[in-house]
Amino acid sequence: MKRFLTLFTTLFFTWQIEAATLIVTYQTTLSERLERIRFLLADAQQQQMYPKDDGFVKGDSGSQMVLIEGLAPGEYTLEFVVPNRDDFFEEIPIKTFQLEQDTVYKIDQVIKFKKSIETL
Repeated sequence: MKRFLTLFTTLFFTWQIEAATLIVTYQTTLSERLERIRFLLADAQQQQMYPKDDGFVKGDSGSQMVLIEGLAPGEYTLEFVVPNRDDFFEEIPIKTFQLEQDTVYKIDQVIKFKKSIETL
C-alpha cells in the first residue's frame, strides 16, 4: 500500500507541475448572442468544445471568460464557433499557439461586426 501511495503522489504532483492553464476571454457588443458563442480547443490527441457546463465561466453584459486548467504542454488550435447565419460578424481566424509547462496563456478575442452592418 505504501508503494502505491508513493507512486500515486509522484504521478499526481508531476502532472500538476507540467500542466498549463488557458484563459480565453471574448466579447461582442451584441450581448444576446454571447451566451451562444463557443470555441473548439484541439491538440494532437483530441478536440473539445468550450465553455463546458462544469467549467469556470465568468461573464458580464458584453464579455465571457473561460478558465481551462490542467492542459498538457504542446501545440493547440482554437476556433470560435459564432452564430452567424445572418452574416453580422467578421470571420475569426483560427489561432495556433504553444502551451509550455507550468504557464498561463491568455487569449483575448473581440468578435466584431462587419463594417457594412455597423453603418446601418
